[in-house]
Amino acid sequence: TEPKKDASAPNASLGDTVAAAADMAPSSIAPYIKKLAPFVDGAANVFNIIWPYIEKAYDYIMLAWAFIQPYHPEELLPITLGLVCTFFGGHFLTTIAAAEAFRMCGYDTTKKYIVDLYSDYKRVKEASDRDDMRDDDGDGIADVKQISAKQLASRKVALIMTSCDPMMVSNALAGIYSGCIAVVATLRVQFAATITLGATIGDILCHHIELPVTPVLKAAIPEEYQKWIAPSIKYGCKSIGVSLAWTIQRVISAFHSAVRGGEMVTKHTIALLMKLKYLDSATPILQGTMIFTAVSSCLAAIGFYWQVSSLFTLPFPLNILLLPLRIFEWCLIWIVAA
Repeated sequence: TEPKKDASAPNASLGDTVAAAADMAPSSIAPYIKKLAPFVDGAANVFNIIWPYIEKAYDYIMLAWAFIQPYHPEELLPITLGLVCTFFGGHFLTTIAAAEAFRMCGYDTTKKYIVDLYSDYKRVKEASDRDDMRDDDGDGIADVKQISAKQLASRKVALIMTSCDPMMVSNALAGIYSGCIAVVATLRVQFAATITLGATIGDILCHHIELPVTPVLKAAIPEEYQKWIAPSIKYGCKSIGVSLAWTIQRVISAFHSAVRGGEMVTKHTIALLMKLKYLDSATPILQGTMIFTAVSSCLAAIGFYWQVSSLFTLPFPLNILLLPLRIFEWCLIWIVAA
């Protein structure tokens, strides 16, 4: 057996554990596992830093949810979401489309799989915490502080294998992956026509401007760089075409989201007013009636006009508050267009 390390030595990091585990792996893949060690170590450090804040945020959200129960959050939240769709839906067309696709394709199953994974993670973490406290030799120092990185890797791998449910983890990861792939596939199919239209517009534009623009660029660019003129014109025109097609799609999506948001706001506002006894529940205003249609249509028209007249720009401070959502929107657009 390997000699025990000094108890004052620092614990092996997760990266050290991965590197030690590479020594037990087949020689064909061991170098690649060792290269992953720094990245695993960095990811683990980031996770350990942010996880307590995530747990605190979850606790605060649960407290806030309990606090607003008397105010009927089951109606207020859809009203808020409906207002966002009505007045800002065109800003986040791919995000809304992704949410709709996720709701239809895999929300229920993915939620179950995430809960299962979290339960398994807590079970493994509790077992690991108990293992970190073990002192089998009774010297007052935890055993994990007195062993080498290789021994620690073997110990933790064995603990994980005995504590987790491999079939549940496998099924959960497969289910989550399938849900994500379904959303991406739905988005690509939904926006394929937009991208195709943009590429076609770009090709037509390129045919019209290539001949008159090329001589001008050749006269202005040194000869050794002139080989880049043709591809630059081509991809520049395609970029313009895709941007134009995406603007058209944004207008269509803004109209759709305004109509959908107007219906959501009207429906849940009526339900909230009935629960607060401001409307008579004996004569409800049902969806499809003249009053409901008039209110939701007016709200949708105002929201659509607001989006178009503002040229799909977010006013301050919403442009700051919704920055994470805007970044997520840009990422989705890149995924769809990739």
